[in-house]
Amino acid sequence: MRRKQSTPRHGVCQRQIHEQAAQRLATVFNPTPTHRQPLLLQLLFWAALRVSTLAAACRRHPDGPCDQTVRTALLQALPKRLSTLERRCNQALVQDLPRRLRRGKRTLAIDWHWVPYHGEPFRSENELRRSKPEQGTTTFHVYATVAIVHHGERFTIALTAVQAGDSNVSVLGRLIVQLRQLDLKIQVILLDRQFSNGPVIALLQDEGLPFVMPAMFRGRAPKPPRKPTGFRVFQKAQPGWYTYEQSVAGTKRKYSVCVTWKVVKHRRKQTKHRKVQVFIAWKYRADRDVLRELYRRRFGIETSYRQLKRARIRTSTRNPLLRFFFVAVALILQNVWLWLHLVVWNAKPNCAESVELKTLRFVDFLDLLAQPLPPEQVNESNT
Repeated sequence: MRRKQSTPRHGVCQRQIHEQAAQRLATVFNPTPTHRQPLLLQLLFWAALRVSTLAAACRRHPDGPCDQTVRTALLQALPKRLSTLERRCNQALVQDLPRRLRRGKRTLAIDWHWVPYHGEPFRSENELRRSKPEQGTTTFHVYATVAIVHHGERFTIALTAVQAGDSNVSVLGRLIVQLRQLDLKIQVILLDRQFSNGPVIALLQDEGLPFVMPAMFRGRAPKPPRKPTGFRVFQKAQPGWYTYEQSVAGTKRKYSVCVTWKVVKHRRKQTKHRKVQVFIAWKYRADRDVLRELYRRRFGIETSYRQLKRARIRTSTRNPLLRFFFVAVALILQNVWLWLHLVVWNAKPNCAESVELKTLRFVDFLDLLAQPLPPEQVNESNT
């Protein structure tokens, strides 16, 4: 009779979770007195768990430091320039990047995250971007991210702040510089519809990066006897691949256009109609259905944004430096949680408080971070 093989139990201790999160955040901080950092980290972890403010964390802490003292200490621990803070946060995001994410070609997704803002700018109007009304405001702090989307994994590897004077090309250029430093093999980059313009396509082609993005239906609408122009010609086209040529800054740019049809059902009327989807692609060719399913993976980055909202520390400050840091903290904690599942530590036999990774949800991970370490684990970490 064949013996039943037991599945190995993989888990982590609370001390190991604290160490991984603290090591990454230490990359962001300036050299600070060692006695301040543990308290500052514990307050940050508590505020991230409760989706609350640092002031609320100070009130709930047993030793209860003044919230103004904590904010002053946090500002002293952070660099003064936003560019320096971005560079350190990106180093923390890719610290100990799992080897399985470095091997082979990867699918990347680039998107913007809009945080509604009610108030005046800190120093310049350039700090805020305006868009359609959401949550009672038309002003937003905007952040662009790059995430690896593969087999359900959403690992953020680049982050940058987007200001009012930044164009799609300038933002994409900063993200590409960060990607080049990682030396990743890129299979294709999935972009949002807002990147569908000539200068962005020219930049990606000059960098030699394959991409897929939905097309914006620009041009003259069909009105007999005049024919449609621009991408509106593909609204009535048959499904398939086409070659399109566009003039950008006096240079002819060629790329492929994929037209797909999808039958959708109206939720209320239960009637079926045909939905036309048009994609722009370069250096990437696949079956129409495969391409459509590939682009659906981009929405995995939306899941990372939901988790970002679940761990982003709330604040009423106008300082864009602190606001960027709180967004980066949420993404760094999410990466640590993913890193634990990708690397998979074996639980130590002498660690009775270990937690199985397969049952460690993101909320439970934040809860372990917010709790103080038990004395026996504190002693073990100091040895």
